[in-house]
Amino acid sequence: MIEDDQNAILDLYRDADVVIWSFPLYCYGMPSQLKAVLDRTIPLVKMNMVRQPDGTVRHEALVDFSKIHTLVICGCGFPHWEGNFDGLKKMCEVCFGNPDIVCVPETPLLNVPEAAIVADPLLEKFQKAGETYAAELRLSAGTVAELEKPMISAEEYIRNVNGGT
Repeated sequence: MIEDDQNAILDLYRDADVVIWSFPLYCYGMPSQLKAVLDRTIPLVKMNMVRQPDGTVRHEALVDFSKIHTLVICGCGFPHWEGNFDGLKKMCEVCFGNPDIVCVPETPLLNVPEAAIVADPLLEKFQKAGETYAAELRLSAGTVAELEKPMISAEEYIRNVNGGT
């Protein structure tokens, strides 16, 4: 047995109404430390397996995960969404059921003072989206699309990342 906070995390997770997973994209997935926390939620399912309506086979849950609203927010340093979040999105859909997932490209710009002209409007959109999520426990497809829209063109972003060359 590992003596750490995981049992307390499991208790909180099992009793939660909302779980928000927010992290940077590492090697096209969640950081290993956070993945370890997710992996250690296995005690929330039984060894018994059941076939789902879509034909997939899952372990029988000990928790009614359908009552937990899950929001995943992931940022990355790539200039666009396409192909960079696919594996993460699939993993989150399988692990969390029907989560709201927001995958944000170009997030290093959020820490660059000179990028405030494009970063601040995105941060304002996130503020509004957070208020909406708190009230409705869902984000519309339109809101997600606005949050996932690159702040600058891929060409400009790549040029800046590569030192302006």
